[in-house]
Amino acid sequence: MNWKTTCGSLVMTVAGLAVASGQAVGAGAAPTCSQLTKAQIQPLVVHRLTRMTVKPVAGITYLSSAKQVGQTCVFADSETSNAFAVVVIGGQAASRAYQGDLHSLGPSLARVPVVSGGKAVRERADTHGSVGSAEVTSIKGNTYCAVIPQDGETPGEARLEKAAGATAAIGDKAYADIAAAIGTVCNRIYGSSSTNPGPALAALKKLKPRHSGGGLPVPALPSIP
Repeated sequence: MNWKTTCGSLVMTVAGLAVASGQAVGAGAAPTCSQLTKAQIQPLVVHRLTRMTVKPVAGITYLSSAKQVGQTCVFADSETSNAFAVVVIGGQAASRAYQGDLHSLGPSLARVPVVSGGKAVRERADTHGSVGSAEVTSIKGNTYCAVIPQDGETPGEARLEKAAGATAAIGDKAYADIAAAIGTVCNRIYGSSSTNPGPALAALKKLKPRHSGGGLPVPALPSIP
């Protein structure tokens, strides 16, 4: 996965309305993700988080007259400046952004049932077991939330990628577990449903690796007369 490509596509297509600390945001209020803490995100990232960078999402991006319609929160760790990102955007742009994500993540999508609202989706792995992005996108009412992990940063993921020949072909079950884990962050934004990624991360770590099928076949030894 390429973060710049993924994040660039996301910023141009997502929208949603955040709920701070589980409380509803009033009409006209710009949604936020800045209330999230490093302690809440750390279980989802294998390396130590070092800082969070918060940037406003401009309303003009979504044809909104509002100056700001949300926030992008990017968490850096000891290895990369963009280990994990959360985007929340609110108001009338939410539906446009969600529909844009459905288009960019398609054509084959899978539900992420753990996320509140019942409309969270992820990209389904292809026949090789790979995805272009592990992003989870969701909408609940006029609230949009998207979470984007950096490739290999989810605990347990790197082991599977190594076994798959240093590729992203780790299988759809692995991506389902990753989505179930990171999707709990959107539940913090929505203020409902489980915020515990533990069960999904435990399932990911128990998965048997999909070994690469590359290399030459080993010939059978001739039988001894």
